[in-house]
Amino acid sequence: MKTTLGNPVTMARNAIGAVTLMSLINVILVYFNLPPIMPLSLIMPIVLAVLAFNTPEAIVDLYESADLAVVQNASIVFMILILAILAYTFWRMTKKPKAVKIGIVILILDTFALVSQYPILSLGFVIEALYHGLVLYYLYKGLKAIGKEKVHV
Repeated sequence: MKTTLGNPVTMARNAIGAVTLMSLINVILVYFNLPPIMPLSLIMPIVLAVLAFNTPEAIVDLYESADLAVVQNASIVFMILILAILAYTFWRMTKKPKAVKIGIVILILDTFALVSQYPILSLGFVIEALYHGLVLYYLYKGLKAIGKEKVHV
């Protein structure tokens, strides 16, 4: 397999790598009580990091301290799980088409989370939605290219 910039598998791998890196940097920023500034990352890890590390007062008021700890721990687990799945997709996508499918599912779920978090007519939503669409397109093209390589081998 050639690894040029125009190769669909390489483009898909680069796209999922960028999404993973930007999401991880945003999670680290939230951990240090800084605002998430890295654009073009997933929304689910950021929301989960905010719930885990900087729980809003409205959430704190809803739960007792024991229940709040469960919510915070569950947020950490799901955040790490999402980032681990993205890393798995990045590292295994050239060998396993199933890894690409898992990455596509995570991005589709994150797109639904994006719709629920942003006002639909805002500029931020449009940019994030276009980026989600572009990454999904690259993953789809990469999945098709991996399928064609498996047929030829």
